[in-house]
Amino acid sequence: MVTPTHLLTDTFFYAIGNTPAVNLTSSVPPDQDADILLLGCGDVRNILFSIYMGMGNGRKIDFTCCDTQPEIIARNIIFFTLVLDDTGGNNVERIWDIYYHVLLDDASLNTLREQASKLLKEAATATEWNKTRYGTILRFCDSYTFSQVLKLWKFYALQPSHGQSFKKQQEKLRNSTKKANEIQRDIVGDKLVYTGLRSAAPRMNSAAKDVANSYKMFWRTGSSRLNQARTRANRNPMFGTTDSRHVLHYGTDPVIGYHLSTAYAELSEDSPLKTDASKAKKMGTCFSMAFEQFRAFTKALRESASYLTLRFVITDAMALCHTFQHMQVHESSNSAGWYRSFRTWQPLVLDNKDYFTEGTDTVAPLSFDVIDTSNLMDHLGCLNLLTAAGPLLKQKPTSTLSTEVLVPREVNMDQFKKNLLFGDIPTVALLLSLNPVENWTGATATSGFDERSMLEMAGSRADSPTRQPRFILHWKSTAIYKETANPSLSFESKELAGLLFQVYTGMFSNENPTGWLSGIQDKLQRQAYTHYTRSSFVAILSLIRRRNMVVWDDFMHELYDLILNDASIKFGASYAAEMITYLDVLGLRPMPDTELPSQLAVNSPQCPLQHWEHVPSSLCVTMIIPREKLRLFKRASSTGGPIVQMVLRDMEMDVQSFYLNIQAGFGHLKVLGERYSEDLALEVEEDKQNWDGTAPMIVSAVVPSWVALQKVDLSTEVIFALNQSLYSFAAFGNKLGLELAISKSTLASEDVYITKNRPNMSTHVSFSGINSSPSVEDVKQSSTTSSESNNESDKEETQTQFHAQLTTDQSKLESIMAHIDILPGQLQNVLQSGAGVKATQSSLFEVSISFDTGALIKKVQFPTPISMNGSKTLVAQKPSYIEFIAPVPAQKEISDRPDSLYPMATDSQSDECSWDVMVASTSIGYVFA
Repeated sequence: MVTPTHLLTDTFFYAIGNTPAVNLTSSVPPDQDADILLLGCGDVRNILFSIYMGMGNGRKIDFTCCDTQPEIIARNIIFFTLVLDDTGGNNVERIWDIYYHVLLDDASLNTLREQASKLLKEAATATEWNKTRYGTILRFCDSYTFSQVLKLWKFYALQPSHGQSFKKQQEKLRNSTKKANEIQRDIVGDKLVYTGLRSAAPRMNSAAKDVANSYKMFWRTGSSRLNQARTRANRNPMFGTTDSRHVLHYGTDPVIGYHLSTAYAELSEDSPLKTDASKAKKMGTCFSMAFEQFRAFTKALRESASYLTLRFVITDAMALCHTFQHMQVHESSNSAGWYRSFRTWQPLVLDNKDYFTEGTDTVAPLSFDVIDTSNLMDHLGCLNLLTAAGPLLKQKPTSTLSTEVLVPREVNMDQFKKNLLFGDIPTVALLLSLNPVENWTGATATSGFDERSMLEMAGSRADSPTRQPRFILHWKSTAIYKETANPSLSFESKELAGLLFQVYTGMFSNENPTGWLSGIQDKLQRQAYTHYTRSSFVAILSLIRRRNMVVWDDFMHELYDLILNDASIKFGASYAAEMITYLDVLGLRPMPDTELPSQLAVNSPQCPLQHWEHVPSSLCVTMIIPREKLRLFKRASSTGGPIVQMVLRDMEMDVQSFYLNIQAGFGHLKVLGERYSEDLALEVEEDKQNWDGTAPMIVSAVVPSWVALQKVDLSTEVIFALNQSLYSFAAFGNKLGLELAISKSTLASEDVYITKNRPNMSTHVSFSGINSSPSVEDVKQSSTTSSESNNESDKEETQTQFHAQLTTDQSKLESIMAHIDILPGQLQNVLQSGAGVKATQSSLFEVSISFDTGALIKKVQFPTPISMNGSKTLVAQKPSYIEFIAPVPAQKEISDRPDSLYPMATDSQSDECSWDVMVASTSIGYVFA
């Protein structure tokens, strides 16, 4: 994984979204089909609204829905089948109740049980499911997801006749409801909650009272509708969870996923958006508005069913994105060596045939027109998200990746921008082949505001724990060219190394204890949610390597020296071994090893591994942690969920190395083979009860072989500990001591195992499409495609390459050069005859290169905005090429251009389209139609 591992005892169940629905198709022209990836998909609101707003003209939409919580996927599929079955639209109210209400009446509960039972009969196997009328629309990406969903459907289908199983279900539902209410009272208490005001924008003042009352009523009655509490006596199993420590989030309120503002607008009497006053009085204003939208959205879903595909997978967003990248490069593979999350030992294997069946209606996409990441940036970090998801964008000017912040941990906007990518935003984004839309245009089509102002208008305190600012940022692929692939972009090795080093020091600045005490409260909060490990940085390097942006060996020598000689990060040397591990695993480190030769070590008679014939560059160390060692963390989530790591320490040499990229989960270890044998393999059978079970915790980390074998007798100490941070010391230092050690052992002890592969795995992990195969193979598939396609598209005309020039301090992009080779043919003849060349800027991103006669040579679309002020044009007749060098303009210069607000771009069909205008189908009806 590229994010740290937390000891999370209690987690929240986000059954219902807490932001208003967005139209996911708004960046895609209405006449184009759309492949959409939803990372952290959550509930159905965005899908429903997008179908309502974005269908028509025969458009097909393919949604891939990813979430780590099986309950989200299981209840969403139940919902979609209920809507599809409701052909006459007569059961809309009951479907709302089943999906949104914690308490149900008898009729609604019976409907749910019958539906779950019906689906179980039709879903005996994944193959059988695909043959049903549901399976043509609702598809599972893999067999594991299918199996987990079936378990929850069985839970939903339980009835009193099922005896003990039903009693256990009822007890679980009672306990989870009780726990959710206790947490809600502890956090919210009697405070008024105004989170839903953003769903009523811009009519926040008028809606404040109703929004606060809606939240209060839901948590008091389990229903979002007025006057229904008396008829609802049954707990809804759709709010049940497989893990008793998985609790409904305290901010849940069904109506705030819809758009409430028109209920408070002064509309004409004949407006189709005008609220029915009698309904509003009877059912509640917020509910009445939300429900009418729900009715229209579900109708649109039924009417558009034949044009829809919805795919589902239970996994972490990072795992899915890096697996998709791997499958883009290695077409025959269905796994990239990722676990589904840092807490499970289940590998992610996309074994559905849809990923390997070309030319059929069910073929699954690996690249997307739209990628929505919800507010995962709060949990995973922006750099991690962009590195993983950015390469999955289709190379179109309309393709868009959106990131959202709900819980910023910086004290102001300047600090937020500084920590977003740990460098100049457009420059670092360019390394990932992305453009930050709002950064260049200075405008946004999405409403963003700080709830601090809403709270002040509502008369509440601005420091309320329920305040959530919301910022949405959009990113476009730089590959918006007429060519079928992106012209290559290159950097000077020393400049790129300097830029990446600055990013590196920013990512890990929290590892410098000398700065811990300044702004201590703010840093306590931020360090509890550190997003990055050395694997995060290696993933960025992998992407740069895959895209062939630099002379690799020269660049890595420069960067390697900067990092190893850095003294600004106190723990940098301790984490260096982890970074080296993954550089070596992925074949990214060109430097010869100067460390203790591993093979020599195992030849020693003192070494338990002396019979190994081949020692790879990395080994997996797996450690068993007794449950009693973890008692301290039974309630760790109340203090943020501490970050854990593995430490290898040689006491004699006073050398230690830290490993944040670890896997940790409860389970029983199955040993396959003899201890210390070369073919030893480990399997983990997970304890589904997690913190409430009986199995120990299993922890593993991949480490350099030379570190594991620095003591040939394997007496190196192995420590499972909290990471060295201000937060860890403040929360647990008094109980764990300065080492923050949870459990200690040695590599030679009975509770530690050394293997070539990780538990439940037979291959190394892949980052950004690069795996343990020779990296040059990966680069070849990425870079030569561009070259070949350019040759094919331009034939005997031209071929373009870009080269970036950084500022002297290597912190940001200063200029960019387009090198245009004029290939043999008429253009080359004219150039060699001495004809003059001129450059004319036609848009923010585009320059037309032509002869003085006006004959066009090439329209060059740059990956960033460029300025003609200070630009240069260089011409060489033999060999025939043109170089156009243009500075990157400052924001003020861009904003002075009339076309900066809505830049135009040309797609592969030579059609002009707006870069950032949101669009909607003109065939949609009114919400109440």
